[in-house]
Amino acid sequence: QHYYITNNLRNSMKYSGSHVDCFVLLAYIVLTTGVTTAAEYEFKHETGQSKHDGGATSGYFYTLVGSEGETGEHDCVGDRAGASSCTVTDEKNIGDLQGVRIRNSGEDSWTFVKMEVEIDGVVWGVWEGSLQVDDYRTKDITFTRTAAQYKITYSIWDDSNARTRDPQYVKIKGTKGETNENLCDENFDVTNQDVACVFISDVNIGDYECVSLRTSGTDGIDLIKVTVQINDTVVHTLVPKSNQDFIGLDNRETKEFCREDTLTLRITCDDRLELYLDGVQQQHSALGIWSQESTFEEITTELEIIALKCVNTGGAKGIIASLEKEDGDVVYYTDTYWKCSSVLEEGWQLSGFQDTSDNWHNAIKVGDNGNPTWGYIGQISHDADWIWARAGGTVYCRGVVFIKGKNINPNTYFRHFVNITTNHYTPLNPHDYI
Repeated sequence: QHYYITNNLRNSMKYSGSHVDCFVLLAYIVLTTGVTTAAEYEFKHETGQSKHDGGATSGYFYTLVGSEGETGEHDCVGDRAGASSCTVTDEKNIGDLQGVRIRNSGEDSWTFVKMEVEIDGVVWGVWEGSLQVDDYRTKDITFTRTAAQYKITYSIWDDSNARTRDPQYVKIKGTKGETNENLCDENFDVTNQDVACVFISDVNIGDYECVSLRTSGTDGIDLIKVTVQINDTVVHTLVPKSNQDFIGLDNRETKEFCREDTLTLRITCDDRLELYLDGVQQQHSALGIWSQESTFEEITTELEIIALKCVNTGGAKGIIASLEKEDGDVVYYTDTYWKCSSVLEEGWQLSGFQDTSDNWHNAIKVGDNGNPTWGYIGQISHDADWIWARAGGTVYCRGVVFIKGKNINPNTYFRHFVNITTNHYTPLNPHDYI
């Protein structure tokens, strides 16, 4: 291919001579070699305090080891009498830095107690301990990674008013700290496209918790999704709430979005179950098999209403369910605070439905979980009760799981809710809501 390109360049020229040859040679070099960016690695080390710990200025050859390969071997020249540094440059893409191999080519042993490496000015790894590189020996160390690459992907809504020409700013927060606010100087003047903001930070934030987004101008920006990725792992995905089209940042606004626990619902009924979560019907292969739990995962903690219809085809009647967090803590389950009816009413499965008619009453407990009639079903919490309506072979039941920012009437709604913050199954004081 190189021969073909070169000869076509030559044949397309109307002139001949050394100038053409020079042009072709330069074109050939550009096309075949490409562009390579070298990385600068600075090693900062602390030599031990013993009499013979100090080593020579040179003669220690470093090979950097990464997830995708290794650099060449470099004599890292520097003072090794105490705390000092040495620098090498290499063009090889080694992926994520993992460690370094040090070969002593002479008869001066060297003992160091700490080493950290910076890549283009950012601390990417640290090692602490005590390691002696003896005469003509090779030693390997593995770094504890301190720096991280953050990639925040903005999915901009498909609307002409959703875009902006103004720069965006982002900050990442964790259990141990937070990054600096970073400028995302990308092109956000687009719609229905993803725009990625990438930066590196050597701040140890601990476990990821939140992302803070700031828009700097007066245009605002509307997003249908935001994805936060640390190194190779997606740690947070933001999507609009069920009643919103987009995630909006108004003029010069800052918003913080924290990752919430998701919930898992385990449920069954004797005999056929129809289930709605905040008015949206759910599907599962076991909904018609009372002896198996139906499991629904990745449920947002903003869930308000579990509504269900159960059809009994004969024999024992019952409904049982529990809701748990990612760590397995049970935060909600069926009991007599649920409301049930045997009368079908329009909109009974919706969050805004008012179950105030005489048809709706507190559920009747028909058995403990594990009783001889049903035994234990799957991993449904042992604290859950089997419940039913006062009468009827087909019943409709509702549980109010969590109501955020609303006043509720205890005579209308279920009288407790889950405090997601404290993980407590908390009874409500009716006087607080009347």
